[in-house]
Amino acid sequence: MENQAKRTPAGTFAPGSSGCLIGRRSVREKAARDEAERQQVEADLLRDLGRDASVTEALAIEAVSAQVVRARRMRAAGRHDAAEMAERLVLRGLGRLGVRQGAAKPMSGLSAAERIAAIGAARKAAEEAL
Repeated sequence: MENQAKRTPAGTFAPGSSGCLIGRRSVREKAARDEAERQQVEADLLRDLGRDASVTEALAIEAVSAQVVRARRMRAAGRHDAAEMAERLVLRGLGRLGVRQGAAKPMSGLSAAERIAAIGAARKAAEEAL
């Protein structure tokens, strides 16, 4: 009974009690995590755009990034049908922005040692071919 909200005899919530059983603090923390994730998605989309976004594009990217986070939360909660609809909206928004799917970008290039080794191997193969 301790995680039930306190109610008055009239059936309304008692002062200082909330109907949200996880508490206001948890809701604020979740909102802060969602916003941080949304900002990361927004930064990634702006980088993929490859140029400075216009005001209209920036607003669209903000909306798409919020929809991405929302779809992830719905899928994690087991609401796959709703998540699929949200993902369709994301794809539609990306299409309107002109962001297209492409080949995966490498996270980092080859190290200097790897480049030198590759050049050496290519030279050796060229010499053997002669």
